[in-house]
Amino acid sequence: MALDQGIFEMPAKWGHKGNWIKSPLHINAKIETAREKRTFANAWRSSRCLIPATGWYEWTGTKGEKQPWLITLEHDASDPDVPRKHPVFFFAGLYCEASDLSVKFLILTREADPLISGIHSRMPVIVREEETVAWLIGQGDEDAVIENIGTGFGAELMAHKVEPFGVKDDRPDMIKPVDTLF
Repeated sequence: MALDQGIFEMPAKWGHKGNWIKSPLHINAKIETAREKRTFANAWRSSRCLIPATGWYEWTGTKGEKQPWLITLEHDASDPDVPRKHPVFFFAGLYCEASDLSVKFLILTREADPLISGIHSRMPVIVREEETVAWLIGQGDEDAVIENIGTGFGAELMAHKVEPFGVKDDRPDMIKPVDTLF
C-alpha cells in the first residue's frame, strides 16, 4: 500500500465495502470501470494496493461437477531449460478502512488473456515489477494504465486442473496437478 509516508505492507482482509450502509461486499472489480464507479472511485484515487500471490483458482463446469484450475506464472517462459517455478507476483487492488478499523481489499480484474479465456473470461490484473510503484502512487495516464497494466502474460501463464476443494480448505495438495492444459 502507498501512503504519504511511503510504501508499506499491512494485513488486510479480502472483501471491499462501499461507503454507504447497504453497499455489498465486493471481492473484485473491473479495472475498465472501477475509477468511475461510486463504490470504488475514492479508492482508485488514493487507496491502491498490491496483493502478493503465486497463483489463482478458476472453476469450470456445471453445478455439482465444477472443476478447479490453478493458474500460475512460469519463472522464465523464454528459456525451456529453466525449471518451472511458481514465483510470487502481485495483483492490482484497491483497499478501504472498514468501520471496525480493519483494512479490506479487492482484486482488480480485466479481460482474460486469450490463452486462458477458455477457463474464464476475466483474470486478475497482474502488475509487473517495473509497474508496481507507478500503480501504487497513481502515476501515468489513467487510460493507458487501464488499457495496458496486466496484459501480455500469455507465454508466462500455466494452468492445470486440481482436485475439487471447499471454500474453507487450506491444504498443500490443493496445488497438485491433476492434468496440465499448457
